[in-house]
Amino acid sequence: MFLYVRVGNRDVALRLEDVEEVVKKKTLTPIPLSPPGFEGVMLLRGSPVPVYSLSSIMGEEKGEGKIVVVLKEKRGLLVDEVLGIKKGEPTPLSGSELASGTLGDTVILDIEKIKRRIKW
Repeated sequence: MFLYVRVGNRDVALRLEDVEEVVKKKTLTPIPLSPPGFEGVMLLRGSPVPVYSLSSIMGEEKGEGKIVVVLKEKRGLLVDEVLGIKKGEPTPLSGSELASGTLGDTVILDIEKIKRRIKW
């Protein structure tokens, strides 16, 4: 199963097994000298969650970024909109910097590749 999200003007999917929860963006505390794509730290039930802009990671135009997809690793990805959950059998994709496959016209992002890109 996959969580479909909108990032800028693109729809992408994340494996649902990588996602802990989805929350509205709260106040982000910026950290000086942070790497590109790092938006800040958000408190979630008293625990700090580092939040990264998925649009920056993907090289997309920055959108509203009002939703945080919290991953199992307790890191957040800022997205513009959650579109829903869908089932399907993905088609593998090789050679992509961030994707592991496709499901129809939608690219499935690979969390491990994203982690390597931003070195978290």
